[in-house]
Formats: sequence, C-alpha cells, structure tokens
Amino acid sequence: MEKTSGRKVDFLRQIVNRVLAESQLPRQVVEDVRRMVGRAEDKYKFSAFGGDIRRLADYISSREFDDLVNLLKGADALNVLIEILERAKEAYRDYPEVVKAIEERLEEIKGKAEKTEEKIDAAYKALKDLEEKGLQVKKTNSEILISYPPLLDAKVTYDKSKKVFIVEYKIEGRVQAESATGLYDAVKRLVNLVKELA
Repeated sequence: MEKTSGRKVDFLRQIVNRVLAESQLPRQVVEDVRRMVGRAEDKYKFSAFGGDIRRLADYISSREFDDLVNLLKGADALNVLIEILERAKEAYRDYPEVVKAIEERLEEIKGKAEKTEEKIDAAYKALKDLEEKGLQVKKTNSEILISYPPLLDAKVTYDKSKKVFIVEYKIEGRVQAESATGLYDAVKRLVNLVKELA
C-alpha cells in the first residue's frame, strides 16, 4: 500500500473508489455505493478536502453505514467492504476515534460473513448426500444451487435475521394419462406434492 499521510487521504475518492475499481462488482452496485458514500460525505463532512476526517467515525457508526452494509451483503460483497475498512484503518491510523469505529464495524461484518458461510457450508455437506439420488449440488460463498434436470432447479440461501434457510425452487414436468381415472390420480399426486412443499 502506498504511504500517504492520513490527513491527505480522502475516504471516498482515494479509498472507496479505488477498491471499487479493483472489484468485480456489477456496475449498478458500484454506482449505488458511490452515491451512498457521497451523500454521507455531504452530511457528515469527512472529506479530506475541507472537511474533518474524524467525522468519518460518526458515519461508520451510523444507520447510513448500516444501509451500505446491507447493500453489499445483498450483493454478496462484504469482502469489498472489509477491504475498504482495512485500507481506511491503515490510512487513518493517527485518528483513534476513526480506528475504533472501523475496528468495531470490522468485527461485526466479519462475524456476519463467517456465520453465513458456516451455515451454507453445513447445509452443503448435508445436501451433498442427495447426489446419490441423481441431484446436482453446487456451492458458492452464500448460496447452494440444486438441480435435477430437467425437472427441478433450486437455490438455497440463509437468512441471518430470521435464522432460517430459504429454498427457492422451480419444478417443471409433464404427465400423460390414458384415462380420466389415471388423470385424476396424476393430478392428485401433483396437488399432494404442492401441499407438501407449501
């Protein structure tokens, strides 16, 4: 990392924008992050150009920053926010109140990232056994994809606030029946399946 005085490093332009430029985030997410931090800069006046860096501590502890956390969490990009905060911690090491606010946020965010990953890892291990029944099970950092071509596609995520796994799925298929009775039985099986899944 380049050595610059904490007094001269601007949070939005020299830290946030650089980390965003290095990331693989979708363009819309990048624009949303820039807009949110820009609004916060106007409100809290922490710009290195005429503002007070110490006010960055207020922003990092604020509801506006909660919104930023939630945005990047939704984009599966808490690692980008962690990188922003790590660089800010280094850049502003001469500002104890800023470092303290950053450390508190880092502990919280890393805890969120680890807990979600641990839950997804545990679910993946449990679901992996279903491959013996012909299902395909794949894992990313924050979700599990399940498929049983061409009938089933499903995505498993973990909702930390509700402490539940959520399965979103699509089922496609076709049933043929040679008689009204056979049709009735087939539709009844489908209805029972839907009721069981509901």
